[in-house]
Amino acid sequence: MPLMLSFNIMPFTIKRIVRSIAGILLPPGYDSVEDRGRKRLFVLFLFLIILPMTLFGIIHLKNGVYHFGAIDIAIAAVLCCVIAVHRFMKNPLGIYRFVIVMLICLLFYWIKTGAVAGYASIWVLTFPLFAFFMTGRREGLFWTGIMAGSTVFLFLNPFSIDSVWDYSSEYVSRHLISMLMITLFTYLYESMGEKFKVTIENERSLLLTEKERLSAAKSVVEEMNFRLTDEMVVRRSTEEELRKHRDNLEDLVVERTRELRRYTLELEKSETRYRLLADNISDMIWSLDLNFKTLYVSPSVYEMYGYTVEEALTLPIEAIHTSDAMKKVRRIYEEQLKIEALPDPERDRYIVLQLKHRRKDGSLFDVEIRVSFIRDESGRPIGLVGVTRDVSDRVRALREKEKIQEQLAQAQKMEAIGTLAGGLAHDFNNILTGILGSFDLLGLMMKNEKLAEREKIERYIAMGIESSKRSVDIIRDLLALSRKQAVRQAPVDINEAVNHTLDICKNSLPKSIALDFKTSPDRPVIMGDMGQISQVLLNLCINSSHAMTIMRGPGELEGGVLSVRVDTTGPDSPVDKEEGDDRVLKSWVRIKISDTGVGMDSDTIPRIFDPFFTKKAPDTGSGLGLAISYNIIKNHKGIVRVYSEPGKGSLFTLFFPLSESRAIRQSIVGDAADVVRGTGTILVIDDEQMVLNITRGFLEQTGYSVLTANTPAEGIGIFRERHAEISAVIIDLSMQGMSGIDVYRELKAIDPGVRAILSSGMLDDEAKERAQAAGIREFASKPYLARELSVIVQRVLE
Repeated sequence: MPLMLSFNIMPFTIKRIVRSIAGILLPPGYDSVEDRGRKRLFVLFLFLIILPMTLFGIIHLKNGVYHFGAIDIAIAAVLCCVIAVHRFMKNPLGIYRFVIVMLICLLFYWIKTGAVAGYASIWVLTFPLFAFFMTGRREGLFWTGIMAGSTVFLFLNPFSIDSVWDYSSEYVSRHLISMLMITLFTYLYESMGEKFKVTIENERSLLLTEKERLSAAKSVVEEMNFRLTDEMVVRRSTEEELRKHRDNLEDLVVERTRELRRYTLELEKSETRYRLLADNISDMIWSLDLNFKTLYVSPSVYEMYGYTVEEALTLPIEAIHTSDAMKKVRRIYEEQLKIEALPDPERDRYIVLQLKHRRKDGSLFDVEIRVSFIRDESGRPIGLVGVTRDVSDRVRALREKEKIQEQLAQAQKMEAIGTLAGGLAHDFNNILTGILGSFDLLGLMMKNEKLAEREKIERYIAMGIESSKRSVDIIRDLLALSRKQAVRQAPVDINEAVNHTLDICKNSLPKSIALDFKTSPDRPVIMGDMGQISQVLLNLCINSSHAMTIMRGPGELEGGVLSVRVDTTGPDSPVDKEEGDDRVLKSWVRIKISDTGVGMDSDTIPRIFDPFFTKKAPDTGSGLGLAISYNIIKNHKGIVRVYSEPGKGSLFTLFFPLSESRAIRQSIVGDAADVVRGTGTILVIDDEQMVLNITRGFLEQTGYSVLTANTPAEGIGIFRERHAEISAVIIDLSMQGMSGIDVYRELKAIDPGVRAILSSGMLDDEAKERAQAAGIREFASKPYLARELSVIVQRVLE
């Protein structure tokens, strides 16, 4: 009993000692106190900036300096938003960095302009304290170095820049010495703080280690107490049983002998039934000794493995196990022997394994094994017994199910990407309306100006328009991916698309790739979208480049030949016959893209167009390029054929229906002569001010009077008052509070004869159908040029 009491008292005493030490060295909320202090300093510092910025902004606005006043108020508003946002961030380091960069720019501006007669530069002295405390010693030193370098540069002004404020040498020397001292003291303080924190963390780790050791010791002591208690109970029970056996020994011997005879008869019957079952069951029953020597195997071994019972009894188990399966068996067997060495292992336990086994003919198949120990009377393991079942069909069905689930997940990802693409396309098209429209307006207004360098300016404007159009093509590709917009049908010169792809490949692919591009002398034309066709060609060329470079094995030389060929095929081409009788025989444009890369096996080729499937290394491919290309080809009523051999390269053959027209798509040029002029008053309703300004400029340049409204309610109000003089209305589809179609219905209630044009950055087929059902007949897709808009307005006024 004293021993048991000592075991019980020891964990309690040790626990109290550990708690006392932890309470001294690890105060509660240590990390949270530091974080809260950093956040409070952050807020205090920002308030110290917000107050003067607000004051300066109000003073500037009162003095009529609206530009600086608006900037000061905007900076104060941004900092207020930062204060509001950072409270909800678990890791606000990113917003600290954002504010630091913003402060560097603000202080740089103050020093350069000599704000507050040059004394605004004193704020620089507070920057090291803020940077070090917010981001730590190393990163704080980095930001402080940037700020100090900028300050020295502006104070010394080595290049004598006129716009830089002239500071006295005495002020500069005092300021720089003060900043150096503050930086050094702050750096030393942060260094000591980090060392203290490291020391605390080390002490904390030691305490946790000691706690784990004490917990282990407590478990051992408790286990010993339980074992002693069990042993005492067993001892009392044993003594009681001995007394009973001593009194009834003769009767017990007779009874045991009778029971033994009965058990022997039952065992013989059971063994007969067991052998009958084992000889006829489809699963294989077997037993081994502890050295893995086969003692028994059921006749089903022949159906499952192809071995007779006699062959199986002399066969080492390594013959039916793969190397990986054998390693797994030995590892689990060793784990089970360790469990047997424990004080009280579970006697009736069993394990279930799924392994790869080998038949007599060498073929592999999946099996499930249920195995347990054979024990002697004392419970000691003397062998193994198990049942082996062929689960090939079940594993095959499970893999098929996993494949279907994976495809479903990939389809859901594609749907999410499509939704995101639609939203981005709407916003970007509104932005591009302002960019492209500004270039077009400049071109229109320059026609009436006499400029010395007109040709050079017009060249740069044309360059800006072309770049903006390429951005429009990218947005259209996003919409095609999300299936939000149909393919825009226009004549596409395949030679032009291939040459455009060649220019990109020359500038972007590795120099180890030899480019062999040949176009067709017939200049074949298809109906489709130039941007999407170019995207398909570029995707396939990039994949070929990767197959000849980053996908090669270690030690293999990178490089090869990328070939592109363009020609045409007649109506009796093999591609029509392969597609079946339901396709009308036609002529095709054929594009062959081949490489000398790593190639693909027959298992890979059927999956290359699946979304997110890729054989490239992580972070080098998304698995979307070929999936997007496949959708584009199908949307253009095209066909793709793939041939590849491992180690020899791949050949992609694209077929597109040949157009009867030989017209080549021409880019719309913003020429004043192309603008269709007219007269009348046009009302423009759009919640984007930039779009309103550009549309007003277009219409005024083409002779119209323009009214604008940046909310649906304002537009309806203007139309209600002045609908008699308004010739037509241009309405944005997506606006806050009310859609463009609903706005049209309100206008139509006021004037049933209203003529309307629906504009949008994402005008899909569904929106067009709803608009046409409401009565709208004309549409303008953003971004549009002056000529496009003038033609649409003229058409709606006819």
